[in-house]
Amino acid sequence: MTKAGIGHQRRARRQGFTLLELMVALTVGGIAITSIYAIGAATTRQFHQQQSVAGTQSSVRDALDRVKRDIARAGYLSTPNANVADDVTGLPIEGCGTAAAPLDDPTGGGRLAAISQFTNDLPALTGTDPTGDNVANGFTHDEIRLIANYQTSDQYPGVRLPQGSNNSVLVPQDWHAFRRDFTDWYVDGDYDHNDLAFNDAFTIGRMIRIMTTTRKKHFATLTAVADPGDAPQGADDPALLTFNPPIPAGCLKDVDGGWVAPVNVIRYFLQDAPDSETGRFSANTGPMAQLIRQETLPGDKGVPLANNPAHTRAVLDFAVSFNLRFQLTADTAAGEEDSYTLNTLTNSAPAVNGNPEWVRAVEIDLAARTALSDPRFMNPWVQASCADQLCFQVFDEADNQGAARVRRARAVVFLPNVAFEGY
Repeated sequence: MTKAGIGHQRRARRQGFTLLELMVALTVGGIAITSIYAIGAATTRQFHQQQSVAGTQSSVRDALDRVKRDIARAGYLSTPNANVADDVTGLPIEGCGTAAAPLDDPTGGGRLAAISQFTNDLPALTGTDPTGDNVANGFTHDEIRLIANYQTSDQYPGVRLPQGSNNSVLVPQDWHAFRRDFTDWYVDGDYDHNDLAFNDAFTIGRMIRIMTTTRKKHFATLTAVADPGDAPQGADDPALLTFNPPIPAGCLKDVDGGWVAPVNVIRYFLQDAPDSETGRFSANTGPMAQLIRQETLPGDKGVPLANNPAHTRAVLDFAVSFNLRFQLTADTAAGEEDSYTLNTLTNSAPAVNGNPEWVRAVEIDLAARTALSDPRFMNPWVQASCADQLCFQVFDEADNQGAARVRRARAVVFLPNVAFEGY
């Protein structure tokens, strides 16, 4: 090979990319990397959005299932309405000759009944929707109070009055229902009384229902409980329940041999949750409302049974709407043979509280929002775009109006324990 050819090969090996080639390669590579990052970031945001929405939907359904179970049980081992009067005597059909007024709700207009409704508006919640746009889009909330035996599956027979007493009953523990719920079966050759289970069912302050042998009912509040495990009673001695008001004289002779059951007063309502440690859900940033299930004292819908988390618990976070509609029966005409029609009422609080024994079904509409507003969903807020309750207006620290996504669930629940009474 000539010297000129060798020199040409050496110069060819020393040649690299030109500046233009490097710029083109870097540009193409940058575009590719940016595209991949953008696609990955968008996919991640979409994933988190879908996870948030799916979590909200799941929470709403779980809460709805809990509400459905409680409403369906309303009236179980209690009463549809203890104050329904007999047409002839004018006295309560189920009562012991006197009305159940001492246990009526003094603040909500309800009666000692399986179901009572109390209507409220969402703006009453602190820091919620100052403009009223959410309410205009149908986000409101109701309250409901339910009375039933939510504590045990049964009532306990064979009760009797202590000598000379009209405000206490003895509950024997040798009946099968009592042994099933309040004993540990056959410990060391004998039935062992379960103090914890008994005291949990018959808690001081809770209501009880005493049903006589003639099927009259007396409702009272427990003031003292001496379970069979307390000294000086022996293992086979009955429990002693003391209560107020006393049993009326007209029912005393029929109590012995009757039944007793605990009765819970359960209230569902929406309330503002306390601010978080970060202050994220303060009045300036929008509502963090919860759907609360609370057991209250008889006669006062706003006082919990005890200062115990077991009696007040949140069943849904970020709740935005809790609407109820009721299906009631009613006489077609006064004086005619009983014939009933089913009416669905939207603004039904007066009808439900006036005649809870007519309620046959409850339509539940429950909604909740995602925890945070979504700028890519709607920012700024446009009320017209949130028709049909698809989104909920929230606020950030700068008072910019944004929206969170909303998920809802609906159900119709039949009340068999109320319908079964047939009046």
